[in-house]
Amino acid sequence: MASPTRLGTLEMGIESTFGTETGSYAYTLETEVPGITFAQEIFERDAIKNNFHSLQPSIGSRAGAEITLKFPMHGLSSTIPTGGSWPSSNADSVLMKALLGGVQAGAHLTGADAEDTALTSTASTLYFGPGLSNVPCGSMVTCTGASAKVTSWTSITDGTVDNNATMLFPMEGAPADGSDIWIAETCFLSTAQPDSFSLRFKPNDTNLGLQFLGAVPYKATITLDPGGVATMDVTFWCGDVEATSGAMATSQPSAPIFPAAVRNQGARATEDASGTEIDLASLTINIEGTVTPIVSHNAAEKVKSVLVTDRVVTMETAIVAETGWTLTVPTSGKIMAIRIGTTPGSMLGILMPSAHEYELTSPSDTDGLWSQTRTFKAGRFTGDSAASGGDATDTPFRIAFG
Repeated sequence: MASPTRLGTLEMGIESTFGTETGSYAYTLETEVPGITFAQEIFERDAIKNNFHSLQPSIGSRAGAEITLKFPMHGLSSTIPTGGSWPSSNADSVLMKALLGGVQAGAHLTGADAEDTALTSTASTLYFGPGLSNVPCGSMVTCTGASAKVTSWTSITDGTVDNNATMLFPMEGAPADGSDIWIAETCFLSTAQPDSFSLRFKPNDTNLGLQFLGAVPYKATITLDPGGVATMDVTFWCGDVEATSGAMATSQPSAPIFPAAVRNQGARATEDASGTEIDLASLTINIEGTVTPIVSHNAAEKVKSVLVTDRVVTMETAIVAETGWTLTVPTSGKIMAIRIGTTPGSMLGILMPSAHEYELTSPSDTDGLWSQTRTFKAGRFTGDSAASGGDATDTPFRIAFG
C-alpha cells in the first residue's frame, strides 16, 4: 500500500502593507509539504591572505525566497446558498484573484427576485425580475432546470424593461419557472496588481514552522483531468522568510473539495457558441505572471513592493484522435468552457472565450490510443455587451467559484 501524502497546515492573511505581517490569518489550507527555496544575498570578500582560507562574507537581503503549495481546490460552501445570501471568499478564490488580477462578486437571487424566470426563458436567454442589477455580464450563472441545474456564462445583459441576459452558449435546458439564480464569484484576467500575503506553514509533526512575508502568488497550475479532483499548485515570490515556533494550527478548511470531474457530478466541457461538447483526455491550466521587485534603501530586505508586469494563461489538453488529426493551426478561436459540480456553492467554472492555438503538435500515446496535445492561449475577446454592468465583461480568461 502506498504511503499517505504528508500534509501540513498553512495559514494565510492579506497584508495591508507589503512585507508587514498581517493582523489576521483569515484563511487556512491543508497542503502537501511545500517546495521551498530560500534566498540570501552573500557578498564574498576578496582580500590578501597568507593561507588557504576564505574570509567571512557580508550578508545581504533575504528577498526572493519562493514557496510552492499543492492542494485540492475547494468550493465556497458545503450547502446551497439560500435567502439571498452568498458565501464569503475562501483561500482558493482569494489566491485566484491575486493571480489573475480581478474579481466579480457572487450573488444569490431568490425566486421572488427572479420571479419572471422561465416565463419566456430559453436555454440561450434568461429572463428575470427586479434583480437585474445583480446579474452582471461575464459571470457564470446557474439556474434550476426542469430536472437538474443548468449553467452558462452571461454574455449580453439587456438593462431594459425585458430584463434579460443572453448566454455565451446554451445551457443544458431552459430554467424552470420561478427558479432561483446563483451568480458565481468570478475571478478574471486583468492588469490590476495583486495583494501580498503573510504565510505561516507548520508541518504536522513539529511545532517549528516558517513565516513568509510579502508573499505574492505569481504562478499556478490547475490540473483537472476527467474523473479527477481539481488540484492547484501555486508559487509565491516572497520578500522575507523567518523561522517561527509555537503550537500548530489545528483548524481544518471548512470549505468542501470540488467533486470529481465526471458527468454524474456535473462535469461538462464545451468548445463553441453552440455548446458543442468536447472530449478531453486531460486538462491543465497554467497561469504565469512576471514579477518585478521595486527596491529601496528604506525597505527591511531591500524590496518595498512587487509589481506584476505580465500575465499569460495557457490551457493544455490532450484530445484522442477519434475523428482525425489536426494538421494546421486553426485560424479562429474557440470558446473553451469547463464546469464541474451541480450544487451551487460547490461548483467550478473555467472559461477561455477566445482560445487560440499557437502550435501544432505531433501525435502521442494516451493509454494506447493516438492523441494530440492542444495548447490554447487566452486571446482578446470582445463578444460581451454589458448594459447592466459587469467588471468581467470581455475579459479573456475567467475562473468562477459558484
